[in-house]
Amino acid sequence: RTVKTYTAEVRRDIDWELVDRGIDFMQRQRAAGKPFFLYLPISRTHFPNLPSKRFEGQSRIGQFGDSLMEGDAIVGKMLDALKELGLEQDTLVVFASDNGPQGEVVREFGGDMPDMGSPGPYRGELGDASEGSIRTAALIRWPGRIRPRSSYAMVSIMDFFPTLARLAGGKVPDDR
Repeated sequence: RTVKTYTAEVRRDIDWELVDRGIDFMQRQRAAGKPFFLYLPISRTHFPNLPSKRFEGQSRIGQFGDSLMEGDAIVGKMLDALKELGLEQDTLVVFASDNGPQGEVVREFGGDMPDMGSPGPYRGELGDASEGSIRTAALIRWPGRIRPRSSYAMVSIMDFFPTLARLAGGKVPDDR
């Protein structure tokens, strides 16, 4: 395969290309009767926010809002694909953000306020060790296996590893 140059225009549509490839992978695994692990890191809401043409201007609050709406559509498309493949009940889905909003970096490059996101009532932004940077959304969905509920407890994504490894039948080293 030829590697594309990662331009602003490629960036606008790269997540949809990843979705198409992810769905193709799930279809092939389903046809082969094999379990799978799919890691799909989307770029939405990462500076610079460059929504696809279909979502540009849809949120009325700038590129951050447009990208947030697009990210929601991307996750929805993946969940719809699981349902269409009959895998919804058998698939553990983890959605987690990696960090809080960017602020200083965006201000340096002249970004507008809506494009920066907001830590809400918490202090801090990307790169800080304060709650505004590290308190992010995480959702875990496994219909019929995990009871729907919400929590404001703080955890680390690293805490997921031993649980997910155990669920997949793996072993975690006990010397670290």
